Amino acid sequence: MQRSQYRQILALFWHYTRRYPALFSLGAGGAMLAVITQNIIPPYIVARAFSKLQYAYSHHQTLTFSVFTPYVVSFAVAMLLGALFWRIQSYCVWQFEIKVRRDLANDIYDHLQAQSQRFHADRFGGALVSQTNKLMGSYERLMDDFIWNIVPGFTTLLAAVSVLFFVSYPYALALLIITCAYLTIMSRRIIRQMPYNVAEAELESEQTAALADAITNMSSVRAFANETYESARFAGVTDRAYQAYRKLSVEVLKTEAISHFQTNTFQIVALGAGLLAVTHFDANVSVLYLVLSYTQNIVNQLWQFSRIVRNVNRSLGDAAEMTEILQIEPEVKDPPQPEESRIHRGAVAFAKVTFRYGENRKAPLFSGLELKIKPGEKVGLVGPSGGGKTTITKLLLRFMDIQKGQITIDGQDVATIRQSDLRSHIAYVAQEPMLFHRSIFENIRYGRHDASRKEVEAVARMASAHEFIEHLPHGYDTLVGERGVKLSGGQRQRIAIARAMLKNAP
Repeated sequence: MQRSQYRQILALFWHYTRRYPALFSLGAGGAMLAVITQNIIPPYIVARAFSKLQYAYSHHQTLTFSVFTPYVVSFAVAMLLGALFWRIQSYCVWQFEIKVRRDLANDIYDHLQAQSQRFHADRFGGALVSQTNKLMGSYERLMDDFIWNIVPGFTTLLAAVSVLFFVSYPYALALLIITCAYLTIMSRRIIRQMPYNVAEAELESEQTAALADAITNMSSVRAFANETYESARFAGVTDRAYQAYRKLSVEVLKTEAISHFQTNTFQIVALGAGLLAVTHFDANVSVLYLVLSYTQNIVNQLWQFSRIVRNVNRSLGDAAEMTEILQIEPEVKDPPQPEESRIHRGAVAFAKVTFRYGENRKAPLFSGLELKIKPGEKVGLVGPSGGGKTTITKLLLRFMDIQKGQITIDGQDVATIRQSDLRSHIAYVAQEPMLFHRSIFENIRYGRHDASRKEVEAVARMASAHEFIEHLPHGYDTLVGERGVKLSGGQRQRIAIARAMLKNAP
């Protein structure tokens, strides 16, 4: 993955993050306040209590519990405030991420829906679903790591170093230098690990696509007795995914080993430095406690950093494919200033139309095509397979755009009006009708969403579908299965014809 892709992904995520600045700020700010009140202030209060104890013992003073009451109360208040800030932060983060996931899902769907017929023909539906889910999941993981780990980590480091600077500035400076070195090393590990995450994410999408393709065409697999072939083919895909994940796991283990070694060394240095300050420089015992406590907090955050590295890599890798797709401009677009539709009668004309598919630009399918169909006229197109019969209907519907010429309905160029306006005037029964995995009633009423049950049954009778529908176990409420697989080919055709008749387009 190139740096430009990193920037592209982060720019996309920031675009959605800034839609809800208040929730995002409260989530990040709540985490900062919670860390300060629970990880920074309580150890400082305890250190002050230790200091008072040491002073009393060294001066042979008698102490009572009441002397420490202010410390206990302050400690309790800090912990309770921390718990309150965490709850506020959790609520804001939940609301924020839920809203962004909703926006991402809607925008991705709208983007995919706007793409051309060729775009969807070149891609697996299962892969697009997988890539959509991975993009939404990657945003959530990345934001969780930022608000729950990165913000608390840097807050802990800066706050602890600031307090220690007044207690033991040499140690505070050393702590800052060592931490920066650690972060530099781990950041380089992110860059080194990224290609492995991208490869693993791509092969995971390929595996999902292969699975969806095989399951969708299971009847063909069985009809040609190709179960063994398909099993071997799928095993090849899963083996490539396994190899990619194995390479990734080696890199992850290396990163964790480096992180573990550094954080352990960190704690040893802290203990040695604290004891040295007490034994050779007459430092207060409270200094030792504060040094060890703050260092442990920082080490805990740094240890989380190795996991963050893995999650960030995985998130960016998962988001890469769909982010690229979101940059694809639709091939077929509505005009900047669309005309009002003037389609009423349905006179169709192709005038000097030239069309070629993108992958075969040197050989036009049509060149100077002339075709006129009068209102109400029934026309049959006859020709060899691949001759362009179905393509003519797709060009009329503007599923694809022509390179030259003009297609008009009632004298109006179809490219001058909105695609939705154009298609609302056309009833289309595809060569291979596709049905939704919904009830028969819903599939027929897809032609006109406000149609009554009586109207649906009327068009079903006209399409010779009512009789077989009535004999189904649940009649019009029968679910047809994915793409209508529970029905025969002829039954699917009848449902599609009824749907087109209900639309009653000119």
